[in-house]
Amino acid sequence: MALLNSLERKFGRFAFPGLVQTIAVFWVLTFILEVLNPSMVELMMLDMRKVFEGQVWRLFSHILIAPTTSPIFLFFAVYFTFFLGRLLEEAWGAFRVNAFVFSGLLLIVITTLVVHFGSDQLYPFVAYKRTFIGHVSLYFGHVSGLALSGSILLACACIYPRLEIRLMALIPVKMMWIGLIDGGLLFLVFMRDYWSAFGVAIGLLPFLIVFLPILIHYLKNRANAAARLQKFKEDSRSEEASLHHCAICHKTEHEDHDLDFRVSGGEEYCVPCLEEKKKAAAEAG
Repeated sequence: MALLNSLERKFGRFAFPGLVQTIAVFWVLTFILEVLNPSMVELMMLDMRKVFEGQVWRLFSHILIAPTTSPIFLFFAVYFTFFLGRLLEEAWGAFRVNAFVFSGLLLIVITTLVVHFGSDQLYPFVAYKRTFIGHVSLYFGHVSGLALSGSILLACACIYPRLEIRLMALIPVKMMWIGLIDGGLLFLVFMRDYWSAFGVAIGLLPFLIVFLPILIHYLKNRANAAARLQKFKEDSRSEEASLHHCAICHKTEHEDHDLDFRVSGGEEYCVPCLEEKKKAAAEAG
């Protein structure tokens, strides 16, 4: 965090405000392009073979591809992403949002490059079937890009867990539940096969770097608080424990603060019971 603070002081003025919202606008544009000419979207996919041929824009353009082909779902995705972008910038500022997104893109590009060179040997063992791709590295870049987009929602859910929003302007739902649904969907993709799991992990890495230490710190504080509460309860019980207990009437000093106790024959008695006992013993003798 100290490094990020230093970078923000030096380069914060170069941050691009509204980065997440701008990506959502490009989703609309790419959706229109796909309707007009489906082959145009192929030019934006992260295909390392084409990158090496000079199409370097693919290193960044893949994140701009619309996440759905349904106009209805796209409308809600864009609207919700605008909302998430504003929330994230209010919490972090433009520079940190830029760092979050661009670091994720950089990780995706680097790992996709590694996958590209190793996929020729590993490709025969890949179990998934996707008709819109012809190479495992292309699929990997697609999955990791979706996971990076999903991590924006997860970040907002962690920062504003109790914030209530209305899905489709009707259904009130807290952000933490939406985040859990998003995490569940990413987990299903994660469980699909090896490359899906690797892609989701890389796409979520910026989120994990930011929030995993916070989660560990929270769990540690919670465990310490639980230990302190348990110790307090034990100390409270020890303070409330009776020091005196009458063997006959079973009264303690808590029931009568003016009651005196005496020990006789190895047993403890309150004074009235002790006198009655002595009186009974004298009459019996």
